[in-house]
Amino acid sequence: MKKDSFRGLIVSVLTAIVVLVPMKAYPWGATGHMVTTQIAYDRLNPDVKAEVDRLIAVLAGYAPEIDHFVPAATWMDELKGYSLKAFNNWHFIDIPYNPYNLPRMAEPGEENVVWAIDQAVQTLKSKSAGDFQKALMLRFLIHFVGDVHQPLH
Repeated sequence: MKKDSFRGLIVSVLTAIVVLVPMKAYPWGATGHMVTTQIAYDRLNPDVKAEVDRLIAVLAGYAPEIDHFVPAATWMDELKGYSLKAFNNWHFIDIPYNPYNLPRMAEPGEENVVWAIDQAVQTLKSKSAGDFQKALMLRFLIHFVGDVHQPLH
């Protein structure tokens, strides 16, 4: 067998393996959250950056290892580790791809990531919300914005 034919055979076999063998796809996880949050943080003006730093510090006593804006983006997923399921539906919205407008089984639930982002923004804009509420909703907001920017979430 000629050298070029053997090389072609190897390339064909490797290509077939890559194409035909199912591979597991992984979400970005904590890294994806922190990357999207770092990009956002770098774009904040100094006054807003000072305010978000102040609000992140409000909850630092509850999670001392998460005392900065960027790692705070992972906090919502860490709450899942405590079997706290109240916020599970807030991380996503299921809207099936439906280019032909076929009938759907069910509409997305009312409490989903779009709803949660809106709730967080309303709280952060509120003049009557206290620092604890705003700090909580800021952590929710930066997490959920990361969720909607991650494939395979």
